[in-house]
Amino acid sequence: MTNNLFLEELAHRLRQYFMASKEGHKSDTERHRIEGFMEAGVFLSISTYKAMSDVMARVHLEVWGKTVQQRQEEAKNQWQDDAVDYGIYETPTIDRSSKK
Repeated sequence: MTNNLFLEELAHRLRQYFMASKEGHKSDTERHRIEGFMEAGVFLSISTYKAMSDVMARVHLEVWGKTVQQRQEEAKNQWQDDAVDYGIYETPTIDRSSKK
């Protein structure tokens, strides 16, 4: 297997993974398969981490329209805005259920 063929297959797998993730279908199993595929590429001296990182960045930008860093910043900010009020749970359960 050549380096170009390996990187094309990696791009294909990443594209499928990112598109599924964008649609709300996160798969740890698929992520682990891709990671294993990448480790095998390095182990067999088919590719380098740098080349694979470049492919991942390119495909991520293609699918999401933003860099990995931009998405990480958005996700970090999103959690801060989604504050949940857990105040109702400060009252014992028996008191909460009797107020209905």
